[in-house]
Parts: sequence; structure tokens; C-alpha cells
Amino acid sequence: MARLRPSRIFPGSDGASPSRSLQKVRASKDGKGSKLIYLVVFPDREAARKTWKGFSDDPEWKKVYAESHKNGALVNKVESVFLESTDYSAIK
Repeated sequence: MARLRPSRIFPGSDGASPSRSLQKVRASKDGKGSKLIYLVVFPDREAARKTWKGFSDDPEWKKVYAESHKNGALVNKVESVFLESTDYSAIK
């Protein structure tokens, strides 16, 4: 089970976003600002839910988030898509 999280950041942003502690898979520019894409693998949806809840409830993360938003929001759109591997996928 993987979770794909494309996030569109505001033009001029340095890319610091709530997902910055996760491994960035790809950063691309498409003329509409930057789009950061993260792919995070979990054993199942429940593990994904628990992990993200723990991440968002973490006091250190809340402090970093507040600090990074002092001059306004960095991200204007976040998507979240769960992907299930096929039988022939290397990701299990």
C-alpha cells in the first residue's frame, strides 16, 4: 500500500511544507508553481492513518508547522491518493 501526496506550493515558496520531513520523491515545475510529490509506503491503510495521525499530533511538528507559516501558507493544494500494488509489482 502506498500513499501518493502531490502538493502544489505557492510560487516563491522555498518548498518547506508539512511533508518536508518525508522523503521527497520528485520536485517538478510545470509553469503553475512547483509541485512536490511524495510517495510513502505503508503495510495497510490503518497503518497509514495511525502514522499520519501521530505525525500531525507531534508537538515538535506543530512547532515547525507554526514557524513555517508565519509569513502565510506555503501550500495551496494537497492531494492524497492510496495506491495498491499489483501482483507483479516490486512494491509489496
